[in-house]
Amino acid sequence: MCHGGCGTLLYVKNGEIVKIEGDPESPLSQGTLCPKGRATIDHVYNPKRLKYPLQRVGRRGEGKWRRISWKEALNNIAKNLSEIKEKYGPHCVAIGQGTGRHHYEFVIRFAHEFGTPNWTEPGLAQCYLPRGTASTLTYGGSTICDYYGETNPRCI
Repeated sequence: MCHGGCGTLLYVKNGEIVKIEGDPESPLSQGTLCPKGRATIDHVYNPKRLKYPLQRVGRRGEGKWRRISWKEALNNIAKNLSEIKEKYGPHCVAIGQGTGRHHYEFVIRFAHEFGTPNWTEPGLAQCYLPRGTASTLTYGGSTICDYYGETNPRCI
């Protein structure tokens, strides 16, 4: 859900997460959890969570879908991208993603292999990078953690 790097302790019973706590031994979060961390169980077991590929079968906006296999989904995506690239050129595709995560370099690699220079990752400029820079300038090192713990800062 985020890249704060907060340490967590998950308690599992019969193969299901039943409790989550902040890890007091975590050097970053020191046992605190933000609301996103506390909501982990809700996210994992949300009945509306997308768990497999769906393909629209009705008109856009009708909400009609059918379940398809991962192989079919990837083949459809590859076919559509190939057709766009052949018809309009690779520069007509822009690759975008949310804030930087552990996989962002693979997205850049995909864009390069596809042949488009059109890649964006706004989180580096608007979210994570400014927080990291402020942390380094203020504390002399990276202490990135969202400030949603037990105590909110009095001044930001």
